[in-house]
Amino acid sequence: MLSFRHRPRSGFTLIELLVVIAIIAILIGLLVPAVQKVRGAAARIQCSNNLKQLALATHAFHDVYKKLPPGTRSYTGGNTNLIKQAVPGDGSGTNPTGWYDDHSWVLFILPYIEQQNVYKMYNLNESLSNSNNMLARQGNFIRTFECPSDMGLQQAEWTSNTWSRVRSSYVGNWGNTNFGQTNMTSGTTTVVFGGAPFSMVRSGRLVDITDGTSNTMLFSENIVVGPLGGWGGPLSDVMNATGGCSFTAFYPPNLNGCDNVTRVYPPAGSTNGRPGAAGVLNAQCTVVSNNAEDSAHSARSKHTGGVNVSLCDGSVRFYSDGIDIAIWRALSTSRGGEPNTNSD
Repeated sequence: MLSFRHRPRSGFTLIELLVVIAIIAILIGLLVPAVQKVRGAAARIQCSNNLKQLALATHAFHDVYKKLPPGTRSYTGGNTNLIKQAVPGDGSGTNPTGWYDDHSWVLFILPYIEQQNVYKMYNLNESLSNSNNMLARQGNFIRTFECPSDMGLQQAEWTSNTWSRVRSSYVGNWGNTNFGQTNMTSGTTTVVFGGAPFSMVRSGRLVDITDGTSNTMLFSENIVVGPLGGWGGPLSDVMNATGGCSFTAFYPPNLNGCDNVTRVYPPAGSTNGRPGAAGVLNAQCTVVSNNAEDSAHSARSKHTGGVNVSLCDGSVRFYSDGIDIAIWRALSTSRGGEPNTNSD
């Protein structure tokens, strides 16, 4: 009679299986942050490239017109020291039809980022908010104006002809104080406006930047707000200005608190993780004034630890949130007379 010997079954014991699962979990735990770090670095590089393109487009505009593009085409505020007329050669020769600081720098550089067809859609004899410019505003959904680390270009306000435009990620340098470019008080210190590449109506030349183009900021980032069903205020409203097309260096980058926002502040649920009152994320802030000149918006980003900035010489740098406020303000002035400050 044949007999069969039973061979022991091979396989994992429960303990061995649990050890393998634990090892895999550890590896995943190590891998996920690394992948996120790589993705974040790639997004930051793409954001830097966008700022580089905007700076080069501004230089191309300067090559043609021998001056920088105006920060806004016109000015309708109350500061009698500012010129209230359209810039000669902007295609209109007239003021806008009754709205604030119409047509920002975004419009004027479109032909130099291969968006000539969108530029031609605009009717410069009408304000940006005029219904005749609705299709042009909607055509301005251009990825060059989008930081991939942020929530993306917002178009939820397209439900209204009046407010249908795109909120995006990049803003021009309005100097070291506020949108009205007047002196501001910080504690017991008066911060004197020291010039800037952009302003309402006026546009200067690169040679007017006496602090040096390598020591003066041109563009930086802001955090896009939204989604919004109607107009939610000027933050990241870079196309129609009212301060939204600008950043100032009165506050440090990624200010842990409220900016000086004028006229309308977006609902707390639409601020996209911005620090609000007392530094609490998405906490509601208050409107400081109905005068857009009083606005002072911090440069902000979704990158860890700082913001990307393009300088007036076309280069791009990353500045940390902890940069000394005196250096940060000096980097924003075009004729402040400070020593070389391009350091972090």
